[in-house]
Amino acid sequence: MKFKKSFVVLSLSICLVTTVCHAAPKVLLAQADTGNIAQVKAGTLKSANASWWGFNKDDATECLQNAINSGVPKLIVDNTGSDWIINKPIQLASNQEIVFADGVVIQAKKSFFKGTKDSLFEANNVTNLSLIGQGSATLRMHRADYDNPKLYEKAEWRHGISLIDCSDIVIRGLTVEETGGDGLYLGASSNGYDKNVLVENCTFDKNYRQGISVISAENLTIRNCKLNRTKGTNPQFGIDFEPNASGQRLVNCVLENNELIGNSHGGVNIYVGNLSGKSQPLSITINNCKLQGNATGMSFTGLLAKRFPNNPVKGTVLVENCTLDHEGVTLRNAFTNSLHYIFKNNLIDFSAKPGETVSWQDAWRYIPFTFTADEGLDTQSIGGIEFDNTVAKADPHLLVKLNLRGQAKISDQITGALLVENNGQKTTFDVPVYLRKEQARMIEAQQQIQKLPPAVFDATKLQAPSEGAPRQGNGEFYTRDKFIFLQYAQKGQQVTLNVTAHKVYAKETQVELLDPSGKKVQKHIPFLTTEKPFPSHSQRSRPAFID
Repeated sequence: MKFKKSFVVLSLSICLVTTVCHAAPKVLLAQADTGNIAQVKAGTLKSANASWWGFNKDDATECLQNAINSGVPKLIVDNTGSDWIINKPIQLASNQEIVFADGVVIQAKKSFFKGTKDSLFEANNVTNLSLIGQGSATLRMHRADYDNPKLYEKAEWRHGISLIDCSDIVIRGLTVEETGGDGLYLGASSNGYDKNVLVENCTFDKNYRQGISVISAENLTIRNCKLNRTKGTNPQFGIDFEPNASGQRLVNCVLENNELIGNSHGGVNIYVGNLSGKSQPLSITINNCKLQGNATGMSFTGLLAKRFPNNPVKGTVLVENCTLDHEGVTLRNAFTNSLHYIFKNNLIDFSAKPGETVSWQDAWRYIPFTFTADEGLDTQSIGGIEFDNTVAKADPHLLVKLNLRGQAKISDQITGALLVENNGQKTTFDVPVYLRKEQARMIEAQQQIQKLPPAVFDATKLQAPSEGAPRQGNGEFYTRDKFIFLQYAQKGQQVTLNVTAHKVYAKETQVELLDPSGKKVQKHIPFLTTEKPFPSHSQRSRPAFID
């Protein structure tokens, strides 16, 4: 009898389980825990698992958003054994710590995030928020999809985490990758800023525009992070400090102990021409960072001719204890009345690699410091630069480059000496003396060019090559701005012209086709367009009939 009774109980258990499985949707892994949710709502529980609000392995958007909206002080996004698939931006809340458990992946849903500014996580005017990853926790989107014009409208703002005018923020231990914009975007209103932000022990990898963009911030620390392999749309830096309005700020911003590797355009970009003398004085410190495998190391732009040329932002940029491996620093519009740049205890290593030879065409890539001054800033003087025990391992003839587009002067406010290490020996390199000599050489060359008589072109003297003569020169050539192309043909002959337009901005290439008498045959030849990031290409072959 005991055996028979046990058999009956077991049979009933099987029936109950089977009944529950048939009643539930196949994709449901967890039902809402109404009991715990009620305790959270009553304030009895101060910590909660996100899966208490239900979990759907195909789409967990509602579950996660409801969990955040509960206002629980500590929310644990638990590892359910399946990715958290999100179909739209998750709105973050104030006074909350969100912990992503080890192994958790927050994944943007395929074919969603169609809005050009749809980010994975968004926060606007949020305060006292922490996003903490335990072990391996990842926020991931679909960068390749967003780069496909057949699938998505072109945009650069599908960020991993977007913060606007937020304060008292901690982001720690997360990997943010494959986004359609920045891994982290610290944005702001025209007079706003993000305040008291700590980002540490995070990895921002393979993002579309930047690893991190800093529009406006005060008391920002980014440390022990990896900002690597940015690729997709400009600027394509590991980190970019770039305010949009003069009412914004970059105050007490610190980068320390970070690596910036393999970014398509560069490691660090500071572009502050939109700030003015009325803006808060700038203060940025870059300390103990490693830069390697980027197109350039650091690029700094202090002011712009079209914004506040006579009233630029003031402040200090300190670069200290950094290592730049075969990539240099560009100082654009670094003038005496603007920012003060300090380079202290850094190493810029352009040591020749085994078997490496450098052609003169590529020599510019091997220069530790490049100084440029834009056209229209002729009353300015290059300066406000201090060298303190910064060492360049480089060819003594390839240390500093001067690129003047105008007549900016070289001031005496370039102090200290750049140390040059070559074959184990260190010598000092006087930067201002070199820049003055280089400027004098450029002025002399310009004067010689101006003395040259202009060339006279007479089309009637052009002669067609003899039939069967080999072609001289390249099979293709490149031009910029306006140009005229002459094509020889006999009357009645059909000629095919192939044109490729490299599109930088949203402008159509204008092409006019003229006959031998100068009569306009056709204007604005249409091109087949492929929507790709810079450089995008438009190309079409079409016949031109010569009368």
